[in-house]
Amino acid sequence: MIKIALVDNDNQFAGQMKFLVDRFVEETKIDCSLTRFSSGVDFISDYNPIYDLVFLDIEMPLMDGLETAKRLRRIDQNLPIIFVTNMLQMAIRGYEVNALDFIVKPLTYFTFEQKMKKALEHIKRNNCHSLILKTGDGFKRVNIRDVKYIEVFGHFLIYHTIQENIQVRGVLSKAETELQPYHFLRCNNCFLINLRYVEGFSATSVFVDGEEISISRRKKKEFTEGLADYLGGGK
Repeated sequence: MIKIALVDNDNQFAGQMKFLVDRFVEETKIDCSLTRFSSGVDFISDYNPIYDLVFLDIEMPLMDGLETAKRLRRIDQNLPIIFVTNMLQMAIRGYEVNALDFIVKPLTYFTFEQKMKKALEHIKRNNCHSLILKTGDGFKRVNIRDVKYIEVFGHFLIYHTIQENIQVRGVLSKAETELQPYHFLRCNNCFLINLRYVEGFSATSVFVDGEEISISRRKKKEFTEGLADYLGGGK
């Protein structure tokens, strides 16, 4: 099921989008659902990262589409955004928030179909490589490639990413199992390292993106062998 959010205050266009989605489902046999939000405020105020794609109108009262997208990117770096606009020049600003594409009203089915196929290819490449992290005040979607390492802090885990540090309640063993296919290894009981970011190691430490983290004696053999396999595979 591909879950689509439509954020647009235009009731007529919302009705057209429903028709286009229904036709797309009928012709492609790809199961899609559409949830409509009539404002950026409604979409952001109670955001839940369950959507695979958002069509976001640029020109809306209270909070326009560009501001909505900026706030979205603070909590979800990866949700594909397709801007909707009446003016092509406005869509260019979508690059500020890493938008996937844009569409210009009025919309034909041919254009919608092409945009959807492009979005689905993007989703197929990226969705299986994302994490949904439950934080104290909601959820965040994180690209696994962006996680440098995970650290135990009491009853919490801190995900150190290239953008920010995210604290969630959890146990390292569960994260280790979930991330094992993506070349994460423990170097001690409190740190799970993304081998992508390893810059070197010594007899007692591993260097991860400029930071030094200790390697325990018990984990040293497993970690160094795993790192050698990773580097040898060129992943």
